[in-house]
Amino acid sequence: MRYYTLLAAILVALTAFGQGTPISIYGTILNPDMTVPEADCITFCAHYGVQSLCFPEDSGVGRIRYDESRGSWLVRADNFDPEPPNGAVIEIYFWNLCNDEGASVSVTIDTSYPSHDMGEVVLGETGIKEASRPEVAELQIYPNPFNAACIIEGSASIEIHDISGRVVRTIGGNGWLMWDGTSSTGIELPSGIYFVRAVDTGAVRRVVFLR
Repeated sequence: MRYYTLLAAILVALTAFGQGTPISIYGTILNPDMTVPEADCITFCAHYGVQSLCFPEDSGVGRIRYDESRGSWLVRADNFDPEPPNGAVIEIYFWNLCNDEGASVSVTIDTSYPSHDMGEVVLGETGIKEASRPEVAELQIYPNPFNAACIIEGSASIEIHDISGRVVRTIGGNGWLMWDGTSSTGIELPSGIYFVRAVDTGAVRRVVFLR
């Protein structure tokens, strides 16, 4: 009996080992003055495909979490279904609701490494932070905030993301682009904070829509 119990334990361990180590993405969030944001003020969402994990809605041990004492955050990629494969891109949008500052990071999954350290993420910085990423041209949006429509320059193709990271509109064309606050299906979107992402360069800029 002891032999079979030991054999079963070995098989369980081998199965777990074969599944690989869960991928963790982590870093530190800082305000523009380099202070740590309060937990009641911070929200952030990890976006992969059509799936999102958000703090504090999906917070919990081993999923997505934030430590106010140090400003540290963590996202476990294995909580997406299916788990992102090697080379997949996960984008994370941060927002401080108390001082109206945001930032974004982007990580390309490398399954050879279980840990992806994004370092310090300073709220208010423009563009997407990514290791070894070349500098990209900044998007220009005006007016911002806007009411009826805004003009976007700096890319021939853009995606509009809501605060959860969900793509609500894609726009393409030559020269400048215009967004009137509607979704891809023509539905009027609610007032709030949105992120404009350049498809060609990956640059991201925040825009505030006020009806």
